[in-house]
Amino acid sequence: MGQLIRILSRATAKPYKTAELEFEERPYLNVNGHVDFKPDDIENPHNWSNPRRWFLTGTFVSAPLSNSPGVLADLWGPVERGFTMAVFSCMVWVGPALGPVVGGFLELTKNWRWSFYVLLWLGGATAIPMFTIPETFGPMILVHRARRIRKAKIPGYENVKAPVEESDRSLLGIYKVALTRPWIILFDPISFLCAIYMSVVYMLLYMLFTIYPIVFQQRRGWNSGVGELPLIGTVIGSFIGAVIVFFDSKHKTKKMQNGIPIKPEDRLTLALIGGVLFPATMFWFAWTAEFK
Repeated sequence: MGQLIRILSRATAKPYKTAELEFEERPYLNVNGHVDFKPDDIENPHNWSNPRRWFLTGTFVSAPLSNSPGVLADLWGPVERGFTMAVFSCMVWVGPALGPVVGGFLELTKNWRWSFYVLLWLGGATAIPMFTIPETFGPMILVHRARRIRKAKIPGYENVKAPVEESDRSLLGIYKVALTRPWIILFDPISFLCAIYMSVVYMLLYMLFTIYPIVFQQRRGWNSGVGELPLIGTVIGSFIGAVIVFFDSKHKTKKMQNGIPIKPEDRLTLALIGGVLFPATMFWFAWTAEFK
């Protein structure tokens, strides 16, 4: 129980006691005079315990796809992020693949309403932990720390600020960045091409949920439960991909620890392999769909 409380509690409660606003040591400032994370700072999300980070990752990735990568970037470093992103992507494929399987057998044994009952139970169970989620964005954690320091009125640090407080934090400034930055990223050639590719991949993924019933139920006469079981192949493939990325990330971590620099392009090897295998397997499925 104590470990669970530690995972769910705020980072500032371990060991900092924010209610008392007492600082046993001088606040850490960077070269620009701003409040910053010191080495091995317990409030830095990158230094949180693995159980805590995995809990937050699992909770946050239930949010839309646009939010999840940001949370992963908050909690994990560049090298570790590869594996966590693979786990996230794996769940994106596993969840939609298992849903029709469960729904198909519920339709056979109960009725169609039970699919919504299960979704209601899962939604209610995951909504409860949402109230315990702390801030994971490093710059905002530093803002809260700077406010605590100013409130504590530590001599010499009465006007200390976090780096983000020097920027335009007005509502207009926030909206300006939020509404313009996505378009800037979109029209970057690499981002634009990746967005198109991922659109095609996800389009084909969700088309499978319509195509599989046609191929295995209408063409082969399987029932609504057994006819969805081929989607388990998607689950198995997702786990295999996550395992491959895990060992690849471990290999890159060892290289970095040995002083070998790691470039973003080093991740393209697996992407190139997947880019060839994905259309090949889709063609394979389409070629055999009419087989009897």
